[in-house]
Amino acid sequence: MAIRLNSTVGLTDEELVKLTKDGEKSAFDELVRRYEPKLSLFTKYICKNEDRAEETCQEALIKAFEAIPKFRGESSFTTWLHQIAKNLCWSKKRK
Repeated sequence: MAIRLNSTVGLTDEELVKLTKDGEKSAFDELVRRYEPKLSLFTKYICKNEDRAEETCQEALIKAFEAIPKFRGESSFTTWLHQIAKNLCWSKKRK
């Protein structure tokens, strides 16, 4: 019986995005592991409210997961993810 290691560690963002589009949830989990800490700091900087920032960070990750089939790769994944978060932050500030 072979032990299966996490096969997504060490892959590029582009490879992880492709795997996610192909239905491999662990690939998106790896993207979250890589970018959630920085995204959390980013939303805290923009929102200026820790609770709202954490909520916005989680919402951005959910939106990214739902929208990843539409991600065309014209920018890096992290740029795209941060743009989603920024738009959510500004939308919440306007309300």
